[in-house]
Amino acid sequence: MLYKNLLLWILSATAAAAVSAPAGEAVALEIDRDASSIVAHVKATGHRFDAVVTDYELDLRWDIEREAIISAKLTFDFADVETGRTRRDREMRDWLEYESFPVAEFALTTIEATDDGPVAVGRLTLHGTERELEFPVSIERTGDDVRIRAETTIDHRDWELEEIRALLIMTVDPLLAVSIDVKATIP
Repeated sequence: MLYKNLLLWILSATAAAAVSAPAGEAVALEIDRDASSIVAHVKATGHRFDAVVTDYELDLRWDIEREAIISAKLTFDFADVETGRTRRDREMRDWLEYESFPVAEFALTTIEATDDGPVAVGRLTLHGTERELEFPVSIERTGDDVRIRAETTIDHRDWELEEIRALLIMTVDPLLAVSIDVKATIP
């Protein structure tokens, strides 16, 4: 019983110390939504279009000492994705089975240094399926401004979404080029 109480006291003291640790190691970046964008570039038979994420939650944490992003979590609702055509937006949500899977989420695991530059590694949850995703990322800091840019290609079939075909002729390429451009400020 003494050891159990001692262990509980140590765990409580450790948790309290972590909560009361001095601030300043990591801060939440302030996102400039007017200067930021998240877009999927879609190719279909005879045309192309962009699916633009118009609203999202993005939590980016910046390590002041290391001058680096230490965590990132992006979440958006597919009701906030617009292609410029209301009917296509509705059909996209039907295809995504929106009623069952309304949200997509990317959680950064790490940013790895490579000979070709930094690579973001994380988990993308889409259509109820979670997969690891790796892509090159550019992070530029000027004063208190931070610019994060990334481009990658995802195959929606990896998230158990069916290929889109209509009238035996029209198809949508399952490879989606996704671009992310985020402007943020260190508070």
